[in-house]
Amino acid sequence: MKMSYTNKNLHLLLCGQFISQIGDKFYALALAYWVLQTTHSPSIMGIVLFFSMAPGIVAGLLSGGIIDFFSRKTLLVNTDIIRGLVVTGVAASYYTGVLNLSVIISKEVVLSICSAFFDPTVQAVIPQIVEKEELTEVNAKSQFLNGIALTAGPLLGGLCAASALAIVQFCRRM
Repeated sequence: MKMSYTNKNLHLLLCGQFISQIGDKFYALALAYWVLQTTHSPSIMGIVLFFSMAPGIVAGLLSGGIIDFFSRKTLLVNTDIIRGLVVTGVAASYYTGVLNLSVIISKEVVLSICSAFFDPTVQAVIPQIVEKEELTEVNAKSQFLNGIALTAGPLLGGLCAASALAIVQFCRRM
C-alpha cells in the first residue's frame, strides 16, 4: 500500500521535526563559534558541550516512562516551545550584551533536558498517526529528514557565521 500524502498530522510532525532539527544544528554551530571566539579556549568549549549533552543523557533514563504517562502531543508542543524560548533568550542575551558562560550553560542544560523528551516523543508518535503498513516508509522518511538536517543545519550555520564575520571585518576597515 502506498503511503497516504493526506495525513496532515504526519506532515506537520515531519515538517516541524525537520525545521526544529535544522534550528538545533544551526544554533549549536553558532554557539560553538561564539564560545571559541569569546574565550579562545577549547577546554571551555568542551565544558559547554558537556552541559549540552550530559543532562539529556540522565533525563533520557526517565523520559520513556514520562512520555508514556503524559499526552505526547502536549509534550512535543511544550518542549519545542521551551526550546524556542531558550534559544530566543540566548539571542536576546547576546544582543543586550549580557550573554556569558553561566547563561549559556544554564540554557544548555534546559535544552538538553527538553531534547531528551522531544526526540523520543517524535518517534513514539509516528506509530499513532500512520497505518501499520506505512510505518516502515514513514520511519525511513523521518530518518532521511534527520540526515538532511544533520548536514544542512551546520552548513547554514557556518555560512551565516562566515557572512557575519565578513561583515564585521568589512565594517572595521571602514
